[in-house]
Amino acid sequence: MYTWLPPQVMIDFCRAMLKKHVDRGDVKSCAPRIDKKRAVTYSTFGGPHTGVNEAIFAPKFLGQLLDHLGFEVIAEWLIEGQFNSKNEIYRRFNTEGRMGDITGRPDENDLQRVANWVTGVLKV
Repeated sequence: MYTWLPPQVMIDFCRAMLKKHVDRGDVKSCAPRIDKKRAVTYSTFGGPHTGVNEAIFAPKFLGQLLDHLGFEVIAEWLIEGQFNSKNEIYRRFNTEGRMGDITGRPDENDLQRVANWVTGVLKV
């Protein structure tokens, strides 16, 4: 997550994939669902200022590409993650932000939580 959007490389990837699939004719009016094609979108985030609200647009951004392609987006997951920066100001956000101490996140507990989510979503 960077300033409420995915990193530029992800934005560029989604734009390139959309163009590719439009050119191939895969993107159709009303974006009809493809049978048994489901997807989950996710993002890690730090949320030092406004918490999880800083991150909600990243999985939705990717979800729009998938939705246009006919996938049913069945879940959007947001996972706390520390800032990895050489800048001391950003590193302080790991302990002083709205999400509390996110140093070392995602950690084993977070990964177990995601594993549980995967197990649940595979039942859909």
